[in-house]
Amino acid sequence: MWKVSDLINVTKAQVLEVYDKNLQFDLVFDSRKKNTGSVFLALKGDQFDAHDFLPQAFTNGAIGFIIHQKLTKEVQDQISELSKQLNRPAPFYLQVQDTLRALHQLANFYRKSLKAKVLGVAGSNGKTTTKEFLATICQEAGKTHYSSGSFNNHWGVPFTILSCPEDADYLILEMGMNHSGELKQLTEIAQPNVSVLTMVGVEHIEHFGTLEKIAEAEEEIFKYSPTHSILVINKDNFFTNEMSARYQNKKFYFSDKEFTADVFFKKIDSSKFHLDFEATIQGQKEKFSLNLFGEHNLTNLMAAATTALAANVSYEKLSSGLKKCKGYWGRNQWIKSEKGFDILFDGYNSSPESLSALIENVKKIKVKGNLFAVIGQMKELGDLSAKYHVEAGKKVSEINFKSVWFVGEDFSAFEKGFLEGSESKNNLILSDSYKDSLALQMVTMLEPDDLVIIKGSRGVALERFVKQCWPIDFSDKK
Repeated sequence: MWKVSDLINVTKAQVLEVYDKNLQFDLVFDSRKKNTGSVFLALKGDQFDAHDFLPQAFTNGAIGFIIHQKLTKEVQDQISELSKQLNRPAPFYLQVQDTLRALHQLANFYRKSLKAKVLGVAGSNGKTTTKEFLATICQEAGKTHYSSGSFNNHWGVPFTILSCPEDADYLILEMGMNHSGELKQLTEIAQPNVSVLTMVGVEHIEHFGTLEKIAEAEEEIFKYSPTHSILVINKDNFFTNEMSARYQNKKFYFSDKEFTADVFFKKIDSSKFHLDFEATIQGQKEKFSLNLFGEHNLTNLMAAATTALAANVSYEKLSSGLKKCKGYWGRNQWIKSEKGFDILFDGYNSSPESLSALIENVKKIKVKGNLFAVIGQMKELGDLSAKYHVEAGKKVSEINFKSVWFVGEDFSAFEKGFLEGSESKNNLILSDSYKDSLALQMVTMLEPDDLVIIKGSRGVALERFVKQCWPIDFSDKK
């Protein structure tokens, strides 16, 4: 609960109309939801300006507004008329310079009041899965709050902080970026007790141009964490390991190559439905068999386990939580079709590294029938997009797929790479966008005992293809 005086003190708001400064209320951001006695913060985004929806928020119970621009006469008249119709007092207004900045200030203020340990998760690949694994582990040790999906930007992180229960023990924040300075801003808001950078890769390279510049931007989570924060370092990634020497903070390391790391995982076996490994966690050894596909998940599991260890989660709770880690929507998700064939759906995101990892994992799968692939465009690769799609085509050609359908604007580049590694073009289908007719063409080829892998960036929405495969127990919404 908030007080008007808190809002004024934190945001330095100008009071336009106000009453009882000690009045307590909830702070809300969605004008569509009923919340009697709330104060609505009017944010302006790329598509919508919440200042236009103040009448709706007032109708749904708001008693006050935080704004940063003068209201139109139309909006003022609507609220005045609603006040009469609903027999309610006119709302009060607090004006700030920028409501987004106010959101960040309020989130930072609230974060300082929390007893929860704040765990920040960043990285070019694996941060969403790492966050989910970390939440599963921390839930064994105490009350845990974390964001859903990839709620990781300048809106999502402060929203997640502000929605954290006061009695939470752990607050897990996924922190994303696609421009320099974004992680600095998010880190200064969140002030994490533990900061982990899963890895540095080519994701968002269109905004940076080089891996070195991506690394510099990702490093902001370490650079701007408080000096008392603990840093979690991936020793197997050149860039993250190199960063380690620049900081005096206490550090924890993970690796699947150097057994001297605080957390060392060694793969024993993997298949469609399980990943077996031996974990050495600060000298304690234990074998695990998880319902997970893909050896790359070892990195995500190690990142999560090491972050939990840095947050003082006991070995017993950590071990118990690891055993409960599983796959999530759109991330190496196994789905059975009513027609008898299998679907491996990895459409949550795509990058050169994750596509390569998927192909390497699929090489190790034994399939009775034929292999098929639906590959979607990898987004945010900028001027290097064609180059990486040539490499993607070449990588996909390493497997003898009966048919491959590529969906995306870089279909020519993918074709070029594919034909460099394959003798025949007969099994290749190309389109610049998703087409139901081509989806049907592919689906009609599939028979019992076949496997179709689906991989693409979220923007391609390849769950549409899954829905056409008569999937058992699948939702097209994450």
